[in-house]
Amino acid sequence: MDKQSIIRILASAGGGKTYALSLRYISLLKSNPDLLPHILGITFTNKAANEMKERILSLLKEEALKGSRESGLIVERILDNFSDFSIKTIDSFMNSILKSFALELHIPPDAEIVVDEEYYKKLAYEKLIRRIEEREDIRELFMNMIDFLTGHEISSSWKPWEYPEEHLRYLLNQVNSRGIEVVEPEYNEPPQENLKNLSEDELTRFKEYKFATYLARLFHHYQDELKNVKEELRIILISELAREIYRVVHSETSIPFIYYKLGEKFLHYLIDEFQDTNILQWINILPLIENALSQGGSLFYVGDPKQAIYQWRGGEVELFDMAYEEFEFVGNNRISKNLNKNYRSKKTILDFVLNIFSLDKIKSIVGEEHFENLESFYDEEKILQVPGKEELETGGYVRVDVFPDTRQRKADTFIKDAVVSRVKDILKRWKRRDVAILVRDNREGTTIVEWLNSEGIPVLSAESLHIGKNQIVREIISFLRFLNSPVDDTSFLLFITGRIFTTIVIDRDTILEWAMNRRNGIPLYIQFREDFTELWEEFINPVFILEGYVPAYEIVSELISLYGLYSKEEFSEDIAFIETLLDTIHKLEKTEGNSITAILDWWDRTAEEKTPSITLPENIDAVQVLTVHKAKGLEFPVVFIPYTVHTSPGRMDKLISVDTEKGKGFIRNTSKTRKMDSNAEEAFRQYLSKAIFSEINLFYVATTRAREELHIFYHTGNISSSPKYILNKLWSYILLASLGGEDFESGTPLRGGKGEELPFIKPVRTHGGEELKAKILLRKQKWEKTYPEPEVTGILFHRIMELSDKFQRDEIMMNLEFVLRESLPEKIRVIYRKKLIELIDRFLDIEGFKELLSDKNEREIWGHDGEGLLRIDRIDLFEDHINIIDYKTGEEDYEAEEQMERYKTFIRSMYPDIEVKGYIVNVP
Repeated sequence: MDKQSIIRILASAGGGKTYALSLRYISLLKSNPDLLPHILGITFTNKAANEMKERILSLLKEEALKGSRESGLIVERILDNFSDFSIKTIDSFMNSILKSFALELHIPPDAEIVVDEEYYKKLAYEKLIRRIEEREDIRELFMNMIDFLTGHEISSSWKPWEYPEEHLRYLLNQVNSRGIEVVEPEYNEPPQENLKNLSEDELTRFKEYKFATYLARLFHHYQDELKNVKEELRIILISELAREIYRVVHSETSIPFIYYKLGEKFLHYLIDEFQDTNILQWINILPLIENALSQGGSLFYVGDPKQAIYQWRGGEVELFDMAYEEFEFVGNNRISKNLNKNYRSKKTILDFVLNIFSLDKIKSIVGEEHFENLESFYDEEKILQVPGKEELETGGYVRVDVFPDTRQRKADTFIKDAVVSRVKDILKRWKRRDVAILVRDNREGTTIVEWLNSEGIPVLSAESLHIGKNQIVREIISFLRFLNSPVDDTSFLLFITGRIFTTIVIDRDTILEWAMNRRNGIPLYIQFREDFTELWEEFINPVFILEGYVPAYEIVSELISLYGLYSKEEFSEDIAFIETLLDTIHKLEKTEGNSITAILDWWDRTAEEKTPSITLPENIDAVQVLTVHKAKGLEFPVVFIPYTVHTSPGRMDKLISVDTEKGKGFIRNTSKTRKMDSNAEEAFRQYLSKAIFSEINLFYVATTRAREELHIFYHTGNISSSPKYILNKLWSYILLASLGGEDFESGTPLRGGKGEELPFIKPVRTHGGEELKAKILLRKQKWEKTYPEPEVTGILFHRIMELSDKFQRDEIMMNLEFVLRESLPEKIRVIYRKKLIELIDRFLDIEGFKELLSDKNEREIWGHDGEGLLRIDRIDLFEDHINIIDYKTGEEDYEAEEQMERYKTFIRSMYPDIEVKGYIVNVP
């Protein structure tokens, strides 16, 4: 183990940073197992935190299986003290610190941390606008700003009251991520009588600084309104966590508290993706690290400045070096390492990346003035990688196609034809799920999805997974709107003409013809009740009469049951969306309330793309379309980059900051402003340098996701030095500088992993009455009163098994903690934890179970036969047979064998040529 106090690891894409972090964690535990509660791993996403935990346990387990008693004992220690296994996100850790200072910050103990902040920021702005009627000073600020903006950024026909909000939001982001104070910019205002004598440039300067003054003053009023909203609703915005902590930690009297409350707990810090840390987060953690170092602790941090793509969120890439210099006082007790091996991409791809990100070529594009950051992080030593595994030393394929620099519509036509044709060709060699198409923003992604859908190619995108995008979910919401206000004819009409009603109850043409001839002046539902009495009584009234008497969750559950949505093949693809809606409503009951009104209020203030997303099986066979930001940390056999010219980067920030003695002043980011003020010109140069660096990093991340094949399309044309065009076309310019406007092909495409596939089973989840009741009871947390304890234990056990894949004890224990946390109130978890651990131990003692498993499997399969509901716990697919596995807990079930025969018959109907075997796993 490295003995240094400070260890910095530079790990380029595919360089094994998670592995390095895991080894460090393990080495600390091997040096002293008692350190478990005193080691903290910090990541930036929950996914990364879970991956790090899994990697640590996996490495230890491998060593234990090879005979290492030490590693085996450490695994046992972690599992027995799982709450001490501290690997969490930076936001989660900031929240922990914040709770330590709740008293000092006057934060209510029941305050909620809000992740989706848009509604509350909008609410604060609306309250600010309403102040116009009460406060002359606020009204005057608004009027002055709007007078200025009319003719500069907005037309007179625009909604002027809405426009300043964009500027205020920008300032709020700067304050929360950088910890700055917004002040009025310093400017020696000329006397009023001299204004007429000012030159045009001087007059422009005067007007711009007056606008900046109005903006700063209005922002302080906006901050006041936001503070009132937070206090009234007892919330904390997640983006403000670091700033709130900074206020206390760095006040003159409060620093000792951080040592007392948290400083004594952690001795060793491991930080992932350090390049994405913002300055406030670092300043808040720094006292803890200094305290740890004084007690013999350490800091181990990993990152890659070339993958710093979150600067718009406050990430400060300069911290990667600054943090290392911060601890210069430790002398030789620090070390910096460069991981130059790549464990992801074939050599052809590595050579291509090294070529296009050559410093000389990039310098020729961006110029000397924007080269400083690039020179530090893109020198050959830091970008050169060698294959880390023997199978990566040869092979790989890169193809880059050029097309004329033409108008966007023609460019889209070229890209569409090229992408669709190439994807079809690649799908002859690779499975659909092996192919990822990376885009710069959601607009590009939507376009690609439409192209592939039109060709019948199954495709998944992050946007398509949001429940707000699902038609059936929207119809359920329309029904809730109708229940909330029966005279809402629009919502009632949307429901009865939607897929649910017209699939199950009545054909759409009939209901549309009826709606066209409705009588004016009478609510639509009353007319429907009179004209279709039987349909009303059977399909509307059973839920209609519940409104006001039962919570929204039960109403939606009853609606699902009434229409049998889980049992109809027509809705099989919608089940995941419906279940996610139910889960969302259940969670909202704790924060928003359980009424329909509360749920609809939340829905109305949440944009479609902000609604929760469904979780799909990892092996679903579809081409993936995702943004580069979403793809960071992922890898795919085949990667497409269809767009290298974009529109979003060219929309530069409307404001730039200029330094004053008291803080930051913000003025408009225009060419006129920059010409008239040297401070503004320098501020813009720094801003543009960071924007260029971020765009190059984004392209680097995109090109380093591929394992086997990389396909890119780019424009010809001249390289422009215009700020707008250099950002819009930077990816294309990088290729142009390296490839000279020519097509490029290197390597040979492999056969790929297509092979013969067993057909993918699309889960048809069919909740029968009892199964749905059980799930509702669990989610509603009523087991101690309404559901027998053994059955609750059985349901929880099935859920744990459903989440398990390899059936190793460490994996199952992690799933146990997840299920307990998601399903049970804290006060009774300890009871069920003990029962479930005993059950799990007995399960793991069953001999021969793992021999039944296959890498190709599906868990929790729902179906329907002539006798009713079928729920299969697991099926495992082999080349010559299929194993059906059904778990049973408690007393022996004499109907289990009969049930298994139904399962086998159902699966045989899907696979008539393959032997189907059934296994009942009894756990006493």
